[in-house]
Amino acid sequence: MATLSGNGGAQRYWRNARDHSRLALCRNGQLLRQRQPGGRWWITTLLLDDVSRDPAWRGETTTVASAGITRTTREARRHDRSRS
Repeated sequence: MATLSGNGGAQRYWRNARDHSRLALCRNGQLLRQRQPGGRWWITTLLLDDVSRDPAWRGETTTVASAGITRTTREARRHDRSRS
């Protein structure tokens, strides 16, 4: 199982207009996909080029997405400090 904070925190989010899944670009460059709201994040084989070409993927710029970026980045930094 993959976590956002385990991959450096989220940098950007997208939502799919067809199946309502979410996609997150992590700070380490990994793309993670969440199939159901509140569900687990999974490593995906999608590439950024795939996301940019598919009009169903719409960037999330809501305050909730912004708060998620801040929270996961903060958690990742705390995790890194505790390992050293």
